[in-house]
Amino acid sequence: MKAISVLFAFLLFLFCSSFAKPTFAVDLVINEFSSDTLGTESDPDWIEIYNNGTENIDLSLYRIRDNSATNKLDLSETIDPKSFKAFDWSNKLNKPGDSIRLLLISNEENIIDEISYGDKGSVSVPSSGQSSGRKTDGVSEWVIFSSSSKESTNNTSAIIPSPTLTLTPTPSPTKVPTPTKTPTPTKSPTNPPTPTTKTPTSTKTQALTKKLIGSISPSKEKTKNILGESTASISAGPTKKSQQATKVLAASENRTSQILIGIGFAFLIACGIVAGVQKIKKDRLINE
Repeated sequence: MKAISVLFAFLLFLFCSSFAKPTFAVDLVINEFSSDTLGTESDPDWIEIYNNGTENIDLSLYRIRDNSATNKLDLSETIDPKSFKAFDWSNKLNKPGDSIRLLLISNEENIIDEISYGDKGSVSVPSSGQSSGRKTDGVSEWVIFSSSSKESTNNTSAIIPSPTLTLTPTPSPTKVPTPTKTPTPTKSPTNPPTPTTKTPTSTKTQALTKKLIGSISPSKEKTKNILGESTASISAGPTKKSQQATKVLAASENRTSQILIGIGFAFLIACGIVAGVQKIKKDRLINE
């Protein structure tokens, strides 16, 4: 019975210890790191842990992970209260940005501390030879140090001031005036109206015009004589040459008609001969 009681007590102790957190775990913080290094043994990436408590803490119960699923760094040794421990991590920290988490090895879901820098968080990225760290040891505000304070206090380190962002005012759009329509001019009449009233001719001008016409135009008698002579010349009979041309034309017309008549008689005779020959052939065929 005593043995059963001892066994039960031992199992209860193991069960409770599996859920118990390590003593003073809350006092551990990530205090400083450097990521822009050569990644060699002489110049590796590193992470500094600070014990913000009043008791020693066994660091072998903890490990560090970054944003990847495979990289991990198991810690070692014991850290004294208000002291520092830096751990080299080859070239594991990404220069543009990464996350650093301090975890409990027995339960990695229990995150002791975590910071993210660069494109992964709000902490500034340190350049070569610099480090990012808490402005005061163990306090949450992060700054950039011009030179690292690895395994020493951050309280006296030189800080690089953060660049002040200047906001560029956005110009407000100006309204463009709406164009007004230009009135179309009305067409003016191309042909001006003709005046209806005639300009009166002066009587002196009319009298002078009549005198000039009378002096230029011939008399009626002269006109009659001229017209009579021209009519007589036109009505005169045909000349001898025209009579001879008429006779020649009549003779040529008679010859043409005679030739045509002769051709017609010859054609009729030929048709009669052809018809007679065909008839004779038909009669012979019938008799045979």
